[in-house]
Amino acid sequence: MKDFNFFSSYSRKNERKTADKTILIINGLVILIVLGIMSCSMVNFITIRKLNKDIDILNAELEISRKNPKISEILEKNKEASRLKGELSKIYALDSQAEKRDAVSGFILEAVKDCTPSELFLKSMVVNQSGIRIEGRSKDKESIARFGHNLSALEKLNKVFIPQIKAADGYFSFYLEIELGEEMPDGVETGEK
Repeated sequence: MKDFNFFSSYSRKNERKTADKTILIINGLVILIVLGIMSCSMVNFITIRKLNKDIDILNAELEISRKNPKISEILEKNKEASRLKGELSKIYALDSQAEKRDAVSGFILEAVKDCTPSELFLKSMVVNQSGIRIEGRSKDKESIARFGHNLSALEKLNKVFIPQIKAADGYFSFYLEIELGEEMPDGVETGEK
């Protein structure tokens, strides 16, 4: 005996309707995505076109302003100002070197003054980058020796040498040579070791 299913036609229609609905939903999503991509592309195209027009306008204004003699004069003054700034930086560098050398001279003068015995008189002092040459007079040889010893005790002075002592007019004339150390106060280089 055979069973009759009167609802089978209805269930096949339901399956078809469900499949049709999913296809419609997928097609709708694809269409929305394509439309979104196209609209973004159009917006970007319009934005880029507008920016290109703005750039063309700005370039035209720049060309007009460059033809203006005042603008060219300002550009020339800017070049001159930058050149002067470079020269000014060189002057500052030279000034700082001069200040460092003054610091060395100040140290040397102070050291010589502190080390000079009361019986000793200095006639001249020559300072250069490699050393110092002092000429002086003294009442006795011991003061000259004490002066040389006091200077040689300073760390910043490398070598103190008295090459000549002469007796004349009741005094002793002498020459004293000092070789400077490699570095003086404030990091100023003054000579070779």
